[in-house]
Amino acid sequence: MRIEVRLFTGLRRHAPPEAQRGRFSLTLHQGAVLGQVLSDLGIDLGAVAVLLVNGAAKPQLETVLSPGDVVSLFPPVAGG
Repeated sequence: MRIEVRLFTGLRRHAPPEAQRGRFSLTLHQGAVLGQVLSDLGIDLGAVAVLLVNGAAKPQLETVLSPGDVVSLFPPVAGG
């Protein structure tokens, strides 16, 4: 199955070369969970402040993904 992944700011370094502004498709096996996306991309959970699946906040790493889902990952934001 294919999902869309959107990586923001510093997390974009984990995107494949063909990604457009941190957006790309990822092929996963049927029944894959959100945690598998992080694992496949080499992203440590501590580097992610906000996880969204189809715009909904606070999904669990065990959330089962469906074809066409959009997973968005945001790092912690700093500034003043």
